[in-house]
Amino acid sequence: MSQRAARPKLKVPPDKLGAENHELEALKAAERRATADARLRWHHNNYKIAHETFNHRSSAVDAAIAAGVLKDAARPPGFSCPACAHVDPSGAHFVRNTKVGSSVPLVPYHHAELDLWGPFEVGDPLGFRYLFGGVDRATGKVLLQP
Repeated sequence: MSQRAARPKLKVPPDKLGAENHELEALKAAERRATADARLRWHHNNYKIAHETFNHRSSAVDAAIAAGVLKDAARPPGFSCPACAHVDPSGAHFVRNTKVGSSVPLVPYHHAELDLWGPFEVGDPLGFRYLFGGVDRATGKVLLQP
C-alpha cells in the first residue's frame, strides 16, 4: 500500500484550511485581549474602591499594593479622584473652642457645626445613603446619624 492511499481525504480544500486556522487564531487573540482588558478594568475599579476605603489616601493604597495586601488592585494611569479634587487640602478639623478671653461664653448645645455626607453605597437594608453629623462647639461632643 502506498502513502497516497493511506492519507485520509480532507473535506476542506487545503487552501481554505489555512484561512480558517488564521481566523480561529485571530478570534482567540481577540478573546485574550478582551479578557485582559476586562481584568485590567476590574483592577482599576478595585483601586478606586480602595482609595475611598483608605480615606482617599492614594499613598496608603499604593503602600498596601506594594506590601502585597491588595493583590487585585492596580493604580489607573493618570488616576484622579473627583472627590479629592473638590475638597480643601487642609481637611476638616473639629476642635473645641480655643479662643482666649471670649466675651460670650459658649452654652452647651447652643452652637453646633453640622454637615451632611454622602451618598455612600453601603448596602443598608433600609436604603440609607447619607450621614448626618454634628459637633457641639462648647463641649466638643460629636453626633453621627445615618
